[in-house]
Amino acid sequence: MSVPGKRVSRSRTRRRRAHHRLALKNTGTCAQCGAVNLPHMVCKACGFYKGQNVVDQSRQHGRLQKRAEEKHRRLHEDAEHEHQEAQEEQSDNGAEKKPE
Repeated sequence: MSVPGKRVSRSRTRRRRAHHRLALKNTGTCAQCGAVNLPHMVCKACGFYKGQNVVDQSRQHGRLQKRAEEKHRRLHEDAEHEHQEAQEEQSDNGAEKKPE
């Protein structure tokens, strides 16, 4: 069986790990809209790549708009439901209390 090696000091460990940091990603700007994007990737803001429109953003925008409206409607319904429950609870508490 092998014998355990010697203990590695803090400074030696830290010197070894000096290069373990994360590297920053290269970014560029879209020639069409000026948004920041990764190189060799379609711009998420406008759908252009190398000066050509490759993604139909109007469909994408319509989908996102529909999701936002659905989320807003659900939140509004939940808030309205909570408000009704609170009113019913208040009315029930008022009916239980009898003035003496």
